[in-house]
Amino acid sequence: MAHCSQLSINEREEISLGLAQGFSKNYIALPLGRSSCTICREVNRNTAKGQVYRAVKAQRRANKLRHLARKKRKMDINIPLKHYVLEHLDQ
Repeated sequence: MAHCSQLSINEREEISLGLAQGFSKNYIALPLGRSSCTICREVNRNTAKGQVYRAVKAQRRANKLRHLARKKRKMDINIPLKHYVLEHLDQ
């Protein structure tokens, strides 16, 4: 069951459909090949009180967070370093 990749929009749709049909998180996790903990975290992370899980909304949030999580490259942050490297690459 070690999958270690982010959920796809298709997996999120399956989670949404399973929850709408009243299936347990364990039951939803089995055909996806995911841990029930993964499903539980996904649902808890993307469901506000009194609301239902929405796959598209969860995917948008994941895309946004993935974009924000990217680290800045050292040469983008340190301009003198960038100039030094670019100068010495030509040699």
